[in-house]
Amino acid sequence: SKCAGENIKEIGGKAFYSCESLKEVIIGKNIQRVGAYAFSNSGLEKVSFVGEYITLETSAFNSCKNLKSVKMPSGENSSYSVRRYTFEDCISLESIDLSKASMLDDYSFYNCKKLSEVILPDNVPKTPSIASILQYELGIKNAAAFDLNAACSGFVFAYNMAVSYMN
Repeated sequence: SKCAGENIKEIGGKAFYSCESLKEVIIGKNIQRVGAYAFSNSGLEKVSFVGEYITLETSAFNSCKNLKSVKMPSGENSSYSVRRYTFEDCISLESIDLSKASMLDDYSFYNCKKLSEVILPDNVPKTPSIASILQYELGIKNAAAFDLNAACSGFVFAYNMAVSYMN
């Protein structure tokens, strides 16, 4: 079946959660956001994005066990963000071209056992680790947040940031 919605700007969280009969979806040019768990646990095999700017929220395609093909936006001005766990447990996904990604978050492809090819831009920014996300979620505005997950490099980064604020 087909759904045409020129005025739709986003697909809400869990909108197609566990829709096992859903095999293919084309995300239209006006869609700017795919909500958390929007297609999780569905029967999707193929996903294509037509628009230029899009954010894929946490776990948007999580556990789509049959998902083999994802065609991300590839236009000259395309830009998209891939949040945490977006494609987690997509065990049939073999390759993906993220050459226009503006952000790639932690665990985006966690447990994608067949994933053998990922094309990334030269310098895809990664989101800050959980400290900055937690700071935002708690509404803390007048303090810095640092995650030291990277051990020495995390400490050096935090130290350099602190020194720059003191100067």
